[in-house]
Amino acid sequence: VGNMVIGEVVDAGRHAQQYTPGDIVVGYAPLGELVQIHSSRCWKLDGTDHWRTALCIDPARFALAALRDGNVRLGDAVAVFGLGAIGILAVQMALLAGASRVFALDPVPRRRRAASAEGVTLIDPASGDAGRMIKEACSGKGVDVSIDLSGSPAALQQAIRGTAFGGTVVCAAFPPPYSAGLDFGGEAHINRPHIVFSRAVSEPNRDYPRWDIQRIDQHCRHLCACGSITGEPIIDRVVPFASLREAFLEAMEDPSYAIKLGVAFDGEQYNET
Repeated sequence: VGNMVIGEVVDAGRHAQQYTPGDIVVGYAPLGELVQIHSSRCWKLDGTDHWRTALCIDPARFALAALRDGNVRLGDAVAVFGLGAIGILAVQMALLAGASRVFALDPVPRRRRAASAEGVTLIDPASGDAGRMIKEACSGKGVDVSIDLSGSPAALQQAIRGTAFGGTVVCAAFPPPYSAGLDFGGEAHINRPHIVFSRAVSEPNRDYPRWDIQRIDQHCRHLCACGSITGEPIIDRVVPFASLREAFLEAMEDPSYAIKLGVAFDGEQYNET
């Protein structure tokens, strides 16, 4: 996990002869105008890759793990709580996996708009009983899979409420300890969801060793390269490096400021944080 950067190769070491000066690569590195990246931590882009999408490969790994751990199948109804970068990609992947209907929930209008697509129902969880809204939209049954990427105990409660009997609730965020108030009483016992905890980069994952970090990375790169997922609506604010500190603090304080920040250096290099 870390910042991702994209730029032009200016030199390649003797163990990285697959790269030549002038190649455009993306990889994991600290932010800077000139960075050194191990060849195993970067890869070459071709002309079809867009920088916004390429820089979303890291959050794509966590979205992919959440979908796989939730066992989302063709025809399923899916709810995604929390529309940051990972959540928006989880919405895209749920549609790609063949979900018949996807509910995307976030209190921030900017984030809901970024998740908008055919087959997606946008819900503001601050507008009412989100779990009930989901169930009513599913003929009273609820969704097959709920994925919580918000880390909010209120969202997890609504995920349990909106999931159909015997469905799956995926806890895919990495939050601090939940505060008191989660109710695992009557409603949870009636719905009886399977609750699973998902994290892409902590091996062994549930499908290890068939699916390891390298395979997850490779598949996310494939999804980006072929245009199956997009980072276009995700990196929605680009700032010069000199303004990064102020922009980062504002983004931390105000979720409506940006979904994911891009940072531009001289020469129009783009990076994300």
